[in-house]
Amino acid sequence: MAERFGRGGRLVALGRSPAARSDVRHVAVEFVHPVIVGKRALPAIGLAGEGGPLPLQAALVTEPDDIVLAFEDDPGGEVATALATAVERGCLTVAFAPLDAEWRFDAPSDDPFVAQELVETLYHVLWELVHVFFEHRGLLEGRTDRREHDPGASSFLYPFLSEGESDLEAVIGDVRASVLMKAEEIGTLREQTLVESRVDPVRRGRRGA
Repeated sequence: MAERFGRGGRLVALGRSPAARSDVRHVAVEFVHPVIVGKRALPAIGLAGEGGPLPLQAALVTEPDDIVLAFEDDPGGEVATALATAVERGCLTVAFAPLDAEWRFDAPSDDPFVAQELVETLYHVLWELVHVFFEHRGLLEGRTDRREHDPGASSFLYPFLSEGESDLEAVIGDVRASVLMKAEEIGTLREQTLVESRVDPVRRGRRGA
C-alpha cells in the first residue's frame, strides 16, 4: 500500500450494505485525516450505493496505482463486480470478505458484529503500517533516503515510527512484535469489557420481581 501511495495512488473503498458503508467511510476518513500529528494525509475515497451502481463508479474512479478495499460478502453482486474492474485496471486489491482479491481477510467469526470489529481493527493496523513504511524510506522500493526522524510525543505509543534506518530487518521485527502486542492487548480489553458488562440473570430476575 505504501508503494502505491508513494507513486501517487489513492485508496478506494467499496461497499453497499449499511455495515459495509460504515466501514467504507470510516477507513477513508482514517487515511485522509491522520490522528497522529505530523503524519501525512493520504488520498482516499469511499464508494457506496448512494452514488449509483458500484461497478460504474469503480470504472469512473479507479486507476492502476490505486488500492481498492472491498467490504461486504456479495459474490456475483455489485461489490464483486466493482472489485473485478479494479483488478483489470491493475489496482492493488484487498477484500474483507470472501471475494476475489490479491489480499483477502475472512474474519473468523459467524457473529457479524464480532466480524466487523475484527475488520475495523485490521484496517486501523494497516493505516499505522503504511506510515511506518513512509517513515523508513529505505523499506520502500527504489528509496534509499536514510534521514533520522523523531516522532516526538507519539513515540511512546508507536515506537517504530522513528526513521532511523541502520538495520531495516530490525525495524520489520519491531513492527511485527508491536502488531502482535497490540492484538493481544485488544483481545484482553474486549474480553474484560464483555465480562464486566455482563448482566447477571439471577440479579436481573430479582429486580424484575
